[in-house]
Order: sequence, then C-alpha cells, then structure tokens
Amino acid sequence: MRKRMSSGFTLIELMVVVVLVMILALAIVPTFKEIIVKAKYTEGSAAISALRTKIKVYYIDNSRLPGVPAITVENSTNMVGGASWWGTNGTAMTAISAVTSSLPLTASSAADLINIVQTMCSKTNEMYGITAVSPANGTLVYGDPVGELSKWQADLDISMGDYAGAYFKNKDYQYAAFNAGIRSASYGYVILAAGSGEKKSPPVGTGYGVMEIQNTDWSENRLLTLTFERYKERPGAGNAPLFLCPGTAANGIVSNKVVFPMWGTVASQTAASGFSTSDNKPNITNFTAIGWSAQ
Repeated sequence: MRKRMSSGFTLIELMVVVVLVMILALAIVPTFKEIIVKAKYTEGSAAISALRTKIKVYYIDNSRLPGVPAITVENSTNMVGGASWWGTNGTAMTAISAVTSSLPLTASSAADLINIVQTMCSKTNEMYGITAVSPANGTLVYGDPVGELSKWQADLDISMGDYAGAYFKNKDYQYAAFNAGIRSASYGYVILAAGSGEKKSPPVGTGYGVMEIQNTDWSENRLLTLTFERYKERPGAGNAPLFLCPGTAANGIVSNKVVFPMWGTVASQTAASGFSTSDNKPNITNFTAIGWSAQ
C-alpha cells in the first residue's frame, strides 16, 4: 500500500508568508495614514478657497488686503506689512519681543514692522497672534481686550466658530499679508491650515497653504498662486506646531515652519534669497526651495 503524500505547507513556508505579510503591512500603513491626513485637509483647502474669495472682495472694496490697517501702512516707511493688528482702543499693535506678552504691542525697530501672523479666534480668551520676532517657537500673544477678534477676522466679518469644522477650528487657520497693496496694485498674502493634533485634527506638524502674489513689476506671471502641501510631519519637529514665518529662499524647508517671503525679497533678484529672476519674472526655483509649488 502506497503512502499518501501530504499537500499542506511546511512551517518554514508559513513563516515566510507571515514575514512577507508583515513587511507589506509596514509599508502600507504609513501611506494609508498619510492618505487619511490628506483627506482631512479637504476641509481645510475648501475653507482656504472661501477665505480667498472673501479677501478678493475685501481688496476690491477697500484697495488693500484685510488684517493691516490702512492708516498704519500709509504712515509706514516700509509700505508693506506695518501693524498687523489694530486694537479697539485705537492703539497700533506691531511686533513684540520673544520674551514679552504684554499689550499694547510696540515696535522696537523698523524691522519689527514686517507683520504678525494672525489666526482667527474660535472662542473668547484665545491666542491668535504669532510673532515674526520669534521664529524658533512661534510665540503666541493675546488680543486686546480679551475676546477681541483678530484684525483679519474682523475685516472679513468672520465670527468666532464660523470656521469650526470637523477637523479644523478658526484658530487653525493662519494668515499674513506681506504687502497690503495700499500704495500700488501689488500685494501678497498667505493662508495656512495647520494640524493641531487635537481630537480628529490632523497631526501637529502637517499643513496645507495657499500663497497669492500680485507683483506689477514682474514682466510675466504677475499674479502668482502657489500651494504648500505637507501631510507628513518632518523629522525634527517633535511636538512643535507648524506656523507661518517670514524669511528668504535661503531658509529652505524647515521642520516646523512654513516660510513666506517678505516683500523686499519678492522684489529682490539676489539668487540666494530673492524671489524674482534677473529678467523680472517669478523665481519659481526659490519658491520651491521653501516648499511652495506654482499652481
């Protein structure tokens, strides 16, 4: 009588299959997580699109961008930025030092008149300003008085909680106008939706942003729209939030910053830091160097 041969798998074969499945799982899970985070930013990108529409309407009606008081910009020798906020008591609020959180805010030098990145309030007594003076950690300061809307938020008639969706709150949207357009038809602004790591929110260190620059000095592509997409936290960021920070192309892509140009660098044709080419066109290479891609 002939013995029947077993048709099953050996233990070694089963172990090889298990190892292969584990390797595939380890490769797929991070990608799947990134897809989920990217899907959450659909809400953020839709909100940014709506905010851009509001900004365009405001600019047409007021001949300047929101968030920067006309009187401050008109009186500034820099033309751009000026005080980013305006207190209800009529006090201009410009930049603060890295160690000061008292109000009203005052400028200690002309360099402080660049701008303060603003967020929107989601509730009373919430921080909404990120100073340009402390790019290492993005110092937050309070509005004045407590519960006041940020200038950007007030100009666009956005109430607390208007942009409180499933994944993002008002405070998760950052804004900076780096040329208010008050003395010319040129302007520049940037909006960022940043993950806060709170319940349902995308992880800290991730973000989606749109930058729009109208530069009448450029010979072509005078209106340039760029996007910033980071759905995966960069190494070295730790628990640091992602925030807008003015800088140059030389800054490169930093783990916890989203660099946007100061207007002086938009006009500059310096290869290392400027955002204009020698023949007065947008220097897309330098925008790419800080993580922005032309649409």
